[in-house]
Amino acid sequence: MAQTHDHEMVSIYPFTDEEIDLLMNNSMECVLMWATKDGWPVGVTHAFVWHDGKIWITFAEHRHRTKAIKRDNRVSVNVSACGYRPDASPETAPMLDKLAGYAINYYRDFVKPAKQYRAPDDRERAAMEDLKAALEAMPADADAETIQTEVYEVGKRHEFENLKDWFKCLYEVLLGQSQGPRMGSFIALYGLSETVELIGRALAGEDLSA
Repeated sequence: MAQTHDHEMVSIYPFTDEEIDLLMNNSMECVLMWATKDGWPVGVTHAFVWHDGKIWITFAEHRHRTKAIKRDNRVSVNVSACGYRPDASPETAPMLDKLAGYAINYYRDFVKPAKQYRAPDDRERAAMEDLKAALEAMPADADAETIQTEVYEVGKRHEFENLKDWFKCLYEVLLGQSQGPRMGSFIALYGLSETVELIGRALAGEDLSA
């Protein structure tokens, strides 16, 4: 049997300074994460600038995150995949090719086995059909904020008492997990047409875990 690597040990996947610069300079967004007073994690998507080996982010003084970070400056930053290069190939972007391989291995070994998909109930089904139609009507270049706003509006139209339940429904039905990414950013990255197809498959009762 082939040896299985422990993909939790990220120290075995080193990158050179040149590879890090390539990754950071070709990315446009990151997620800034901090903790609330109660210790709960919070994350917000930001544009950023990579300069002199540092990530530079700006936000207004009145934002809640300002007080939170002043209170506890233990924060982390996750660089997103918005820097995807459509012309990239294993030959022209070997570092990105290596990253993709690691991501696939991690997903296969640790993420996919834990997923638990479910079917939507009647109200959720109606809301998802509404969301599918709304996404179909959007221009192909709709940004993450526009999509996020529409997802919110669909949840409001279908009178979810707590909009968190609406997002939890989307995570559980479409992604097989109770928590997930910011839906607007996910849909923008995954693709509008691809998300419409995914919703259609879920509504048709297909096994999304296959």
